[in-house]
Amino acid sequence: MKKNSLNPLAVIVTVLTTIVALVIAIVLKNHVFDGMTRWSNLIFWMIFAGLAALGAILSAKFLNKDKRGGRRKW
Repeated sequence: MKKNSLNPLAVIVTVLTTIVALVIAIVLKNHVFDGMTRWSNLIFWMIFAGLAALGAILSAKFLNKDKRGGRRKW
């Protein structure tokens, strides 16, 4: 693998966490925030964005490393 190439496992995990975040946000919108018709869409997108961002950050932190403990630029 090249020095600056993407880790395929990190890309797959990021896509999977985005899909899981979408499913969790849909379930929460339908069951928990069902009565809140005015704010339910805003809460849905905030939950989705927060979970997807958290999954992307964690997958980048733990899966894009080499043996020295971090991604090397040179």
